[in-house]
Amino acid sequence: MALFRVVSYGAYLASSALLVWFVEFKVDRPAVTGGTVRSLLVDAALLALFALQHSGMARESFKRRFTSDRSLYVLLSSLALGALCGLWQPLPGTIWELRGAARVAMFVVSGLGWLLAAVATAQVDPFLGIWGRREGPLRTRGLFGIVRHPAYLGMLVVFWAAETMTWTHLVLTAGFTVYLAVGIALEERGLSATYGAEYAEYRERVPALLPLGRPPCR
Repeated sequence: MALFRVVSYGAYLASSALLVWFVEFKVDRPAVTGGTVRSLLVDAALLALFALQHSGMARESFKRRFTSDRSLYVLLSSLALGALCGLWQPLPGTIWELRGAARVAMFVVSGLGWLLAAVATAQVDPFLGIWGRREGPLRTRGLFGIVRHPAYLGMLVVFWAAETMTWTHLVLTAGFTVYLAVGIALEERGLSATYGAEYAEYRERVPALLPLGRPPCR
């Protein structure tokens, strides 16, 4: 069991590194003309596979009916993400391509998005619950005192802060944006069920994604 946990966590680290490389350096590679419909179908299937696995296995109904093994969940999520990065099909065409200082600035913004997502994940649990982390008190400090979903905000920054935005990149970005929006809604519902009035009060004080118009939660 301990070995399986190590393998699961190793797969998570590897798939995370693969995602960074894919988004920053591979997704905008030139596409061979032709096969656009096929590429879109393959990409949609990869997104659906990742979304259904990642969100479906996280639902309490799935855990009650099948399994709540966190190590298995992390391993399968990592494999689904690896498949998405490895099998993603390119599309022809470029929407924008920044040059010079603007390109450097966008690269820095993207890097800050990765950092935000990583720090937010570590604040919850750097080991993703593989080693038995229990659901503790509602997190309202640190990054969670600024926005309710800092990891999701970081990933949205990563996908949209593109130095080059090809149609391949846009399909990936649009797909993950929809997935993250659905993920936020599902997570909010679960947190409301778990923490009740405490979470309702937290929602009133702290915005979901953009830290605008409300004081930080202390």
